[in-house]
Amino acid sequence: MASSRPKAKGSKRRSVAEVVVCINDVLPGVAEGMTKQGLLDAIGQTSGPTLLRALHALRDQWGAGVEVKRNRWFMRDRVALPLLAPEDNDVVAVLIAAAIVHPVADEDLRGRLQALAEQLDDRRHELRAGARFPAKAITASLTLGSRLHEHTMRTLLQTVRKGVVRMHYTSPWTNVTVEHTVEPWELRIHDGTLYLRGWCRDSAGPRTFRLTHIREDVQALVEDARAPLPAPDQTWAAGNPAFGIDEDRPDTAVIRIRGGVARWVYPVVWSPAQRDVWIEPDELLERTVPYQSCREMARRVLSIIDAVESIGPVELKDEVDQAVAHWRGRRTRGPTAKSARKR
Repeated sequence: MASSRPKAKGSKRRSVAEVVVCINDVLPGVAEGMTKQGLLDAIGQTSGPTLLRALHALRDQWGAGVEVKRNRWFMRDRVALPLLAPEDNDVVAVLIAAAIVHPVADEDLRGRLQALAEQLDDRRHELRAGARFPAKAITASLTLGSRLHEHTMRTLLQTVRKGVVRMHYTSPWTNVTVEHTVEPWELRIHDGTLYLRGWCRDSAGPRTFRLTHIREDVQALVEDARAPLPAPDQTWAAGNPAFGIDEDRPDTAVIRIRGGVARWVYPVVWSPAQRDVWIEPDELLERTVPYQSCREMARRVLSIIDAVESIGPVELKDEVDQAVAHWRGRRTRGPTAKSARKR
């Protein structure tokens, strides 16, 4: 890996940030440590007070294992300094993040991420004189993205795992707006949509809210959270939230799918615990898959309903049948093409 030490600029003294980068480059792994004067000689163009400030910054701000014993400084390992000394992978990471967030973020946030990527790349080029990355080299598209409210996001981020918010939430299932007092635990982007998980004081239990349905008048309250925080891997209850963000009548689905849709579905992972069996080779697929939410699994099945031959359990089949019947009823009640032309 190329050295991340900033280039010398004539007789100009190095800043504390530049000295931090230099220490991170020369001190780690030196078994016998280095004296203050040894560090000054190795780094150059800096003073004793600046060196000490940089050593303390590495320890206190960057979490580096820096310590002094018998007038010699030791540092166990290099630390990541992406803002001070960005490397290739740091810039790549920000470019990927900017691309992923682009479909759901507002114009201001997209611009800030793009500017950050360009600034990191400029800094990387300044330190290493490597070729710059094209700013638009990575793009992303999303068909399921939902609108993001900047005020709502900012307020929730300020209170995650420590504060309390009061918000009005309109349930997509009942279309009723209810005021909730919530202690936010975590935000998650799932299938292009942002969700909030937290402790709802009104129902005295954990709840999941879709940010799209939270009104923009969400308020942070001047009080501390009271509910115990869950462990990071228990925030979203049972299972992997990547395979289901909702909780509604959990069970195990057994679905038979035929033809080209079956061959299209076969390589697609609905859950790490799914089990696939070809009842008829490459023609009739039986997928057994656990789910956390009956209605969420029903929506997934509805997307391939023209190729589905059977559905279990009964509760899931009823959920799908009700959705199909509702659609057919709306079609029946609506004006026919012929009557519409007469009007």
